[in-house]
Amino acid sequence: NALNQASFYDSTISLDKLGTQKFKNGIRHSASVSASYNVLRFINLTFSAPYTEYWLTERNYYQYDSTKGKTDTVHQTGFYTGRDFNTSMSMNTRIYGQRMFKKGKVAGIRHVLTPNLGMTYTPDFAATPFNYYYKSRQDTSQTRYYRSPYEGSVIGQPGLGQFGKFRSDIDFGINNNLQIKVRNRVSKDSVTAKNVTLIDGFSISSHYNIAADSFRWSNVNMSFRTSILDKINISGNAVFDPYSFDYNTGRRLQQTVWDKGSFSLGRFQSASIALGSGFRSGKRKSNANNTAVKTDEYNRLMQNGRYNDYIDFNVPWGINFSYSLTLNNVYSPYRKADSTVFSQHGLTFSGDFNLTPRWKFAFNSGYDIVTKKVTLTSFDIYRDLHCWEMRLGLIPFGVYKSFNFSLNVKAAVLQDLKLLRRRDYRDAI
Repeated sequence: NALNQASFYDSTISLDKLGTQKFKNGIRHSASVSASYNVLRFINLTFSAPYTEYWLTERNYYQYDSTKGKTDTVHQTGFYTGRDFNTSMSMNTRIYGQRMFKKGKVAGIRHVLTPNLGMTYTPDFAATPFNYYYKSRQDTSQTRYYRSPYEGSVIGQPGLGQFGKFRSDIDFGINNNLQIKVRNRVSKDSVTAKNVTLIDGFSISSHYNIAADSFRWSNVNMSFRTSILDKINISGNAVFDPYSFDYNTGRRLQQTVWDKGSFSLGRFQSASIALGSGFRSGKRKSNANNTAVKTDEYNRLMQNGRYNDYIDFNVPWGINFSYSLTLNNVYSPYRKADSTVFSQHGLTFSGDFNLTPRWKFAFNSGYDIVTKKVTLTSFDIYRDLHCWEMRLGLIPFGVYKSFNFSLNVKAAVLQDLKLLRRRDYRDAI
């Protein structure tokens, strides 16, 4: 990838005065090496090492001059090279546990464990043999900061921003999936069975930084998701700090809770839970073969799963709702103890319904239980005009009161053929 670039004011442009010194240029080469293996039949092992090389034509060194009270710049031109890379390795497998029952409503149960382990390494590009960073004073203080001589390069600068120490992380985690097989009696002599998922995913993960001087363990993250009757989706997560905490000083200790003999995941930090569901009516049979609705644009959006980008007038009505709750653990220096704070707690709901076969009304709103106020509320009115579509978006009350009107062609190739009219909430100031 080669780039040659010049910047100048349009009032001073002159091809006679535009010399080679006005240009910034460089060449960047990128390559990636990866390999996958199957170890002992059951373990998937993957290696990856992306590599980038830079060819540059200038570099700058900055140093603060105390006698002059300003920063001096040493500008050098020539041919300079640099390169950076990192390596990573990951492996995972699956462990199945299954138990079948000959009698009863439950025909069997299956538990799937998916452990994973990953490692990454990035060298210190400020050290020998790379030396892509240097330490420099930037002000009157004696503090020296790392800087790159290739700052401002049009192709980027080597080093991946890794200076002062190398980086090496070990990531690990485990995911769980739980299913049961339920018997259903179709007739007197016929019995069928279907799989019911009790836990779609329950995972625990963390990572360990080998290069860190202290606090090498990261927070322990837990997440959970499932669904009830394929109608109500439930998800949640929690975060725990593995290090001990001194409530007298309000500071973390370098000793982990495991070093003290505790079997807990750590000190609770935050947690959230979300419930969501949606209901939609069936499609109208009378319009099943309506070519005005099933256009090429409609088929393209449906194939990519972008259902919200296209209004389906064949579905008379639909409604969605969700509930969310987020808790945070906050240390109180006055009480010398932790307090639980609700940072988010509310309901949101949205939906749409047909006023007529070609008119649709949609809404989106919610209620914040913490502030006891209605959240941002919007209404949309759609009109199907065969090859065209009209939309009127309204935010009728609140700080962001505004409207947005558009009349456009549905076909993507004619997306610029449209009429827009807006009144932003800032226009009311």
